[in-house]
Amino acid sequence: EDDQLNGIVVIDGLMYVSGGNNGENTNLIHVFDQDRNLVNRFEQFAESRYGIRDLTWDGELIWGADESTLYGFTTDGELSETIDGQARSYRCLAWDKDREVFWSADVTSDIYATDPETGEVTVTIDVPVEERVYGLSYWSDDPDGYCLYIFTRGAREDLDLQVNKMNIDTGEIILAAELEGLSGRPGGIDITNQFDVYSYVLAG
Repeated sequence: EDDQLNGIVVIDGLMYVSGGNNGENTNLIHVFDQDRNLVNRFEQFAESRYGIRDLTWDGELIWGADESTLYGFTTDGELSETIDGQARSYRCLAWDKDREVFWSADVTSDIYATDPETGEVTVTIDVPVEERVYGLSYWSDDPDGYCLYIFTRGAREDLDLQVNKMNIDTGEIILAAELEGLSGRPGGIDITNQFDVYSYVLAG
């Protein structure tokens, strides 16, 4: 019943989905089980038009951002930490457990690394693709070493959705998949083995 679903993260088989609550002031986090039953719902931590666009998990807290503030909260919806981020945008957000930084981006921005201790930008990477960026996720076990996954769409509505992936050390991007036959606009993504313990899946 929410026409502005944005980000997703999967933890212990539960799907945490950030929603814009149909444009109402109170944005929500919806929690679903694997049978698609709504099992919990709690309010986000700031009032804005769309709310949190992308979610990520650092092993202890779920993180999302509204404008330049990053919110770390428990799976029960309790706010635990906030970070005043200095990057241009946190619309897309991913936690890099190898470097212990947040990667973020906006539709047409560079990709930024934010230090969680200071909120300062430590790395800026140009995005060498024409597509627009809507979601980020980090998979440290990528077999090609392209660990930062980027969910994109072309500038025109009729262009297919793509999942690209980046080698952070070189800035090189390659195409991982083209997603055909999907409707709606892209949003946040999560690469996880918390949905199916036998394999990694990309959720969006």
